[in-house]
Amino acid sequence: MPTNARSAPHAAGWTSRRATLGPRRAVVAALAPILVAAALPFACANGSNEPSAQAADAGAGDGHADVADLGDVALFPVDDGGPVGPLPACTGGFGAATIACGSAATLTWSCTNATTCSYDCSGTSASSGAVACSGSASVVVDTAGESCTIHATGTGGSAQAIANAACAGKPACSGSFTGCGQTSTVSWSCLGATSCTYDCTGTYVSSGAVACDGSIAIAVGAAGERCTVTGTGPGGTASGAFEATCLPPACSGSFGGCGASSTASWSCTGASACTYDCTGSVTSSGPLSCTGSTPLAVGDAGESCTISATGPGGDASTTLAAGCL
Repeated sequence: MPTNARSAPHAAGWTSRRATLGPRRAVVAALAPILVAAALPFACANGSNEPSAQAADAGAGDGHADVADLGDVALFPVDDGGPVGPLPACTGGFGAATIACGSAATLTWSCTNATTCSYDCSGTSASSGAVACSGSASVVVDTAGESCTIHATGTGGSAQAIANAACAGKPACSGSFTGCGQTSTVSWSCLGATSCTYDCTGTYVSSGAVACDGSIAIAVGAAGERCTVTGTGPGGTASGAFEATCLPPACSGSFGGCGASSTASWSCTGASACTYDCTGSVTSSGPLSCTGSTPLAVGDAGESCTISATGPGGDASTTLAAGCL
């Protein structure tokens, strides 16, 4: 026992002076008389049974057992019930928050200060179990999405990290033409796309980047027009094709009757401009409506009229004749 108990060194993690807090105070107070009694034979002067002044001082004072006064015999470990190591820390995530439905995403995670780890995934690929505290795995993600939680436990406590991935379907692209010729308009739309391109052949040949939703005027001639719009988005890539077919005009006509009551009728569909050229009883030519009728006297010389039409799909003509015998 040290000759001067008050100067005795105390190890880290132990009480240093007086057990005056909570249960430790009660324990020290209860054991103090026993410990003092045990120390008396060594503290008595001249072998007597009377305690020396130093021993008597060990129990004197405010009624508390002075831990340092009892020397090394009365040192108690401090246990505050808290963690005895650093707190674990976890991170984790999928490579992209949104991926194409039905494709595989890579889940990565890392937990430090952990001794054991586990995972719990729900959604498309539901599973759970023990796992290394650092690693990666391929996970299929479909319309149900995927949510994974990594749990870590260490001497300092526990922690977790949550990673989520959503599924996006492929873009849906469509389009159409309205009319033919110079007045034609092409419209298109790619839903679920973040970037789009187009490729057109036929009357108008062109390709390049384009907005994923829009419309423009485009001339469509006899060669027609076919366009493909391709959209790319989180769900993948998809295309939509649409075309315009501009057929050449179709013309027909006839005469009704002879003489002064004769009538000429005609019709040219798919035409943007028409002309006529008549010979016989009446000779004349010029532009006219692509559909119509007009009185036309047919005499002994008869009458022959050619109707010519021009349209986005090309040119066409028809001849109507009347003979009055």
